[in-house]
Amino acid sequence: MMNKRMLSTAMLALLLLSAAACAEDTGTSSEGTASLTETGSAETETTEALEDTLFPKLNYTFPEADCGGEVIRILTRSDELYASEMDVAEADGDTINDAIFYRNLAVEERYNVTIEGYSDATGNDWHGPENAERTVLSGDTTVDMIVGSSYGIMPLTANSLFLNLRDLENLDLTQKCWSQELLKRATIHGQTFAASGSIALNFFKRAYALALNRPLFSTYDVSVDDLYEQVKAGTWTMDRMIEITKDIYQDVNGDGKPDGNDVYGCGILLNCMNDGWWSSCDISMATVDGDGALQIDVDLDKLETVNEKLRNYIWVSGGVLPMSEDTIYSREITAGKDQNPFYEDKLCMTTIRMEFTETPAMRNMKSDYGIVPYPKFDENQSQYYSYIHDAFSIVMIPVSCEDPEIAALIMQALAVEGHNTVMPAYYNIVLSEKYMRDQTSVEMLNLIYEGVTLDTGWLFSNMLNYAPQLLLRHQVWENKSDLQSTYASLSKQLEKSLAKINEGYQNIIENH
Repeated sequence: MMNKRMLSTAMLALLLLSAAACAEDTGTSSEGTASLTETGSAETETTEALEDTLFPKLNYTFPEADCGGEVIRILTRSDELYASEMDVAEADGDTINDAIFYRNLAVEERYNVTIEGYSDATGNDWHGPENAERTVLSGDTTVDMIVGSSYGIMPLTANSLFLNLRDLENLDLTQKCWSQELLKRATIHGQTFAASGSIALNFFKRAYALALNRPLFSTYDVSVDDLYEQVKAGTWTMDRMIEITKDIYQDVNGDGKPDGNDVYGCGILLNCMNDGWWSSCDISMATVDGDGALQIDVDLDKLETVNEKLRNYIWVSGGVLPMSEDTIYSREITAGKDQNPFYEDKLCMTTIRMEFTETPAMRNMKSDYGIVPYPKFDENQSQYYSYIHDAFSIVMIPVSCEDPEIAALIMQALAVEGHNTVMPAYYNIVLSEKYMRDQTSVEMLNLIYEGVTLDTGWLFSNMLNYAPQLLLRHQVWENKSDLQSTYASLSKQLEKSLAKINEGYQNIIENH
């Protein structure tokens, strides 16, 4: 394999043209899955229209600069899933790996830098990087960016560790390569220390959806095409989801008891997947008030209604298989990204994160499947809202960075190049052509991504006594109905935690 620093600008241009040609290929993929464009010009036009809607090419004017061969060091989480979204060693023929490789190479060539992602974790840093705080406090001037878990790193933004991204001239946060939803929710007292979007694949991979098994649903007289039409008509609601699946159950092995070997209308992952109902039902935990301060803002009555619907659906109806990635209460089966009865034609519908569609088990399913957004709370809700798992990646520039404007220049360039090359590769080639099994699923995918909504309370959930998790996830998982009393027991500490966050941000302003 050729080292990326050995590639000339001419070779890079040739490789990028080749990648673009592959994206337009109408033949059969290396996995033997036919491209969607084979189905006709009308569908080709539809795909291109959807592509233009979500990831329109940015005609961005890059500032001219020569950074003199500077090494741009990016501290990441150690897991390959996260490390590889910022830097890969070489081109290896994998669509996404190579898109990231060429993105970085384009930025390196443009600004005469070397991009170096690294991790110094000693253990599992799923919600790291493990050494983010220590790295900054030690005054390490060699770290230009830190890319980490929203859940684990956002609380550190109140500790004077990162620069306000809005103060950096070389960052244009108005560009569509940045999630405007995150920027809105992560801004407190006018300070924004974290951004995400097209710079980090693990922003989009973490979106929640429902997967549908087309042939299995049809055996119970449910048409996936009809469900698609309901979604498009705005009538896909919690009640409708429950209605069509609650009575679907077949004791396949004849042992007289429900288990993972039987067929169900729906399989729900009880742990983090239940968090998605906050967004889909348009319920917030905390918001920023008119003065820029973080405040609790939760509709407990609505949340209680959602809890009751889910508890009855999961534990009473009979048509739901309770699952979890961490079996705790001994009433659910272990399932997750790599193993799920859905892959074995045992569930008509199941909760997923979009990253599930990349697993060999789901890709190798014999049955056609599609996706839809989590349903609305009711038809009065204006649109579908999508939750993103709290391990999604956020990008920050530490206060210890030696030259913040160079870091900002490269951060912006990575985001723009990622929007124009990596995201189309991920969205159009991987999701739309390799993994999705029907054209309408691509349309559904747009609804999911266009509806991404975040909550400031969730960004700081581990500072807020895990209140969002306790107020719904654990209520449903433990089949409890004491939401109001749980909130009452948390309220005093919540106020203290909010005050601490607000005070931290105010101190940053005062000491700026």
